[in-house]
Amino acid sequence: MRRVILAGAAGRLGSRLRSDLGDGWEITALSRGGEPGTVPFEICSPGTVAGLGLGDCDLVVNCAAVSSTSECGRNPGMAWAVNCAWPALLASETAGLGVPLVHFSTDLVYGGGTPPYREGSPSVPSCLYGWTKLLGDRAVLDRNPLAAVLRTSVLVGRAGSARPTFSEELLQGSVRRVWVDSFRHHTSLGWLVSVTSGIAESGLAGLFHAAGLHGQSRAAFAEELYRRTGFPGTEPEQGYSPDGVPRNLALDMSRACSMLPYRPLDPGESIDLEYPTG
Repeated sequence: MRRVILAGAAGRLGSRLRSDLGDGWEITALSRGGEPGTVPFEICSPGTVAGLGLGDCDLVVNCAAVSSTSECGRNPGMAWAVNCAWPALLASETAGLGVPLVHFSTDLVYGGGTPPYREGSPSVPSCLYGWTKLLGDRAVLDRNPLAAVLRTSVLVGRAGSARPTFSEELLQGSVRRVWVDSFRHHTSLGWLVSVTSGIAESGLAGLFHAAGLHGQSRAAFAEELYRRTGFPGTEPEQGYSPDGVPRNLALDMSRACSMLPYRPLDPGESIDLEYPTG
């Protein structure tokens, strides 16, 4: 039985990890709001971190984030605390104990102007969210040599959290317009669960793009999702993205393909994994 401490356990990825990691895991699920099935936890409190018993666990997974760009703009202090100061503190504490850390980040650390992006490409985010995540990434990698930083993209699949994934919003009919010129790597939650488990078994460390295999526009993904699931509703309008939305966050996935424990999935494979129809 592996003991894992999971921070951000009420979010989209955290909720899926909590439900899908399986019987071989003993999960201590932490959340800022103390949602059902989780333990309320005060982010960035060194005293509280010391009381977690990090030295007794086999792995720490950090999914905690202020991931809404608008929320980051409204509350930059909280964005800094959760996205940057918290992972830096967690990395320092786990490094001192020799505990591996898996920290989830975002493709929005890149600006969208010079794709495709490799893990070592210059990072010039176009929003505060991207800047806070970038600084958090660097702190984790600098402080804990046993850490894996996984930069992912648009999450798809059934999350089981209060905030839906992009695919859930599309299938609920709550998306009114999809962009034809904003390219991202739509990423299966189930695949990310498998990658997390595989990293725990392999001890892999470093910076990786953990996302879908190919970049695809929001509009193209929506079309493929509807076709594969037989969506009976009204499809959203197609249009061009507004100012401030990165146009092309295409990722070079070669390092992920050669080193991650599970091969990245193309968009169709991600949809079929999350929404099987057979």
